[in-house]
Amino acid sequence: MIEFKTVDAEPSIDISESGTKLSGNASLKIMNPLNTRIVTAIINITFASELKVGLTSGFNLTGSIEHLQMNVTGFRAFFRTQENAQSLA
Repeated sequence: MIEFKTVDAEPSIDISESGTKLSGNASLKIMNPLNTRIVTAIINITFASELKVGLTSGFNLTGSIEHLQMNVTGFRAFFRTQENAQSLA
């Protein structure tokens, strides 16, 4: 299991004539596949993407994230590894 969660209270959304941009800081937790209560690694990232939003005839809000770009800003593993934030970036 992988958990993607924003670090800030909410991500930043910029709406303009050129489109809608979504950006922020997030934490990506990778859980142990044999016991999903155990965290095996935490990767801190910054992200930016385009957000496409629509409204259906039933007034349901729909959307998709496109052109997602992520940069690794931190890495912590709870197992022996040679990887670090620089090698993951």
